[in-house]
Amino acid sequence: MLPHYSALKVAEQFRMLETLHPGRIDLGIGRAPGSDQRTARILRAGSGALGAEQYPRQVQDLVRSSTTTCRPSIPGGRARHARGPEHPRAVDAGLERRQRAARGPPRPGLLLRPLINEQGGAEVTRAYRERFCASPDLPAPRSSVAVFAVCAETEEQARRLARSRDLFIVRLYTGRPAPYPSVEEAERYPYNAQEVAIAQARGPPQRGGHAEQVRERLLAMVADYQADELIVVTITHDFKARLRSYELLAEAFELNGRPP
Repeated sequence: MLPHYSALKVAEQFRMLETLHPGRIDLGIGRAPGSDQRTARILRAGSGALGAEQYPRQVQDLVRSSTTTCRPSIPGGRARHARGPEHPRAVDAGLERRQRAARGPPRPGLLLRPLINEQGGAEVTRAYRERFCASPDLPAPRSSVAVFAVCAETEEQARRLARSRDLFIVRLYTGRPAPYPSVEEAERYPYNAQEVAIAQARGPPQRGGHAEQVRERLLAMVADYQADELIVVTITHDFKARLRSYELLAEAFELNGRPP
C-alpha cells in the first residue's frame, strides 16, 4: 500500500529481507488504499504519506532508492542494505490507474490483480512488455496475474460458495464493510436493484466451477494476459471448502507432490 508509506522506508525493508533470504522475497506494491476512505485518511494524517495521485512518482522513487545504479531523487535517499537485489521484483498496477501505469516509468516486473474487475488488464500487460527496460536483475519482462477462483466438486457448489463474495463486495462498496459472510447469510440477504448491479459489475467473471472448468478459464487468462505466473486466491467462509478448492486446483494443474 505504497501511498501510506515512504518509498525509501519500503526500499530499506525490502533490501533487508532480501539480504536475510536471498532470492526468496517478492516486493508487491499497490496504489489502492486497501480500506475505506475514512481509514485511508486516518492512515495518512500526520504521517507524511502521499495520496494516490503521487503513486507513479513513488514507484519511481522506490526503484531509484533500491538500486545502486540510479541516482535517487532525494539527496541521500538510498536504501542502505546494499546486498539486496537492484530492483523490486513485482509492481501491482492498481486497478483504477492501469492506464497511468501503462504510461508511467517502465516497471521491473508487473503484477496485475483482476480480483474485482478485469477491464483493461490485458492491454496494460502488453504496454508493459512493449515499454520494458532490461536490467541485470530482470533481463526480460515478467508479469504475474492474481485472480479469484473457487473450485468445488461441481459447478453448482462452486457458484453457491461464491455467493458469499457477492454480499461481501456489495457491503464493501456501499460503505458497510463487514466480515466475510457465510453462504447461508448471503442467500438470505434481500438484495435491492442497486446492490444486484454492484455485485454483477464488481464481481469477476465466473472463475468458479469444477476443477477442469477453472483450469481452462485460468489458462485462457494466462494466454490473454501473456502471464508468466498465476497467483490464485480462494476466499470462502468455510475453511474446509477453501482448502478443498486449493486441493482440486492443484490436482487439475498436476501440482500435487511437488516440493514447496
